[in-house]
Amino acid sequence: MMNMSERIVLMFHGLGGDRHSMAPFGEYCAGHLPNTRFLTVEGPINLGDRHRPCLGWFEPPNDNDRACDGPQPPDFNGLNHSLVTVHKAIDQLVDDGADPQTIHLLGHSQGGAIALAAGLTYPAKLGSVCTIAAYLALTPEMKPTHSLTPLLSSSFGI
Repeated sequence: MMNMSERIVLMFHGLGGDRHSMAPFGEYCAGHLPNTRFLTVEGPINLGDRHRPCLGWFEPPNDNDRACDGPQPPDFNGLNHSLVTVHKAIDQLVDDGADPQTIHLLGHSQGGAIALAAGLTYPAKLGSVCTIAAYLALTPEMKPTHSLTPLLSSSFGI
């Protein structure tokens, strides 16, 4: 059973990272935020090979295949698979006694894209979604289910 006053931050790495990529940040923050548990989630899709894994959340568009009018959409099958994975992780925390509003999603780059998509499509209001250098990746069929979840997104470049 969970401590009911505990906050939980699920952290999602960028393309090519793994569950260890975000761990130092979580360890640092845990020392400054009492009653907060930082958990890393690993991308379920290996976009590399057995000699050089490259974990991610979905296949990114190939830069060589981009149309003149902008980037191609992400691999929706991989995105859907990853959303199921993330929603199950949140469901498990809720089943273990966490209030969904104490669960926060934090992601970097492609991990931020999956955090945004998961936070917007999860059926209950979450504590927040925070992204660093991320973008919004939703399929045309995905509809935000809980627009009351607070969002904070930072990006780089112009």
